[in-house]
Amino acid sequence: MSIIRTRGRGWMVLVALVSLLGALASGEDAQAASYGDFSTAGGAVDLNGVEDDTGAFGAPTPAANGLVFDLLQVSTRCGVVGGSCPSFGFGSVSEGLRFGISADAATAPSAIVIRQRGRTTLLAPGDEQAISTISTTVGVDIFEVDGITVNNLNIAVQLAFDAGGTYSAADAAGGLVDFAFSGELTIDLAALLAANATTGIATLMGIDLSTLLTAFGDGAENALISTDSLEILFVPEPNTALLIGLGLLALRWPRSDRGSTRDREKSIG
Repeated sequence: MSIIRTRGRGWMVLVALVSLLGALASGEDAQAASYGDFSTAGGAVDLNGVEDDTGAFGAPTPAANGLVFDLLQVSTRCGVVGGSCPSFGFGSVSEGLRFGISADAATAPSAIVIRQRGRTTLLAPGDEQAISTISTTVGVDIFEVDGITVNNLNIAVQLAFDAGGTYSAADAAGGLVDFAFSGELTIDLAALLAANATTGIATLMGIDLSTLLTAFGDGAENALISTDSLEILFVPEPNTALLIGLGLLALRWPRSDRGSTRDREKSIG
């Protein structure tokens, strides 16, 4: 089942217009929600001043190697709940998330992996139209390398979503799309440092994430898009991972040695 319509220039103009309307509608004033400070379950990385624009992300849950937001309420639709889309009905929502990352050089991450999941439901039989889109941009600012202040080390990149983050019921069987989508992004901090002629390990950073959802329907029965979860995971430096592995081995060696000693004593006795 195709979920992207690629018929002609008019369709491309319509998709571009939907994206433009979403961008224009995303500048609404809102009250930020603060969730406080967190640490990964192992305590290797501290997440400071976690907050979002309106509380739609919800309080995160610390994981072994990051944070998980599984209470997301970021969604939009083309019309009222339970009703069809009006003529040229449009909805959009933008939500931002911010926090700081700090760790010492021994436990700082070498990369950040971000995964986002959601669902879109589009119902537009016949000549009706229904489109939904998602885009998520992540900005990373590095403030310290090996504990020393640095300037102008930053990057802004977008998550790569299924089907490019644009979904349509136009070519679907019966005009119905009920699709679970996902997007992922890996930010290589070592590569970012190298691109700026800097060596060392990033020990203090800031994350700024922004998600924009749009839903358009022209007389369609439904156009809805929502996000379900967001994971922000930290990949440890290779040396850190090696030390953790050696530590686990070290926990096993003493027991093995004690067993061998007892066996030798029994054989001598």
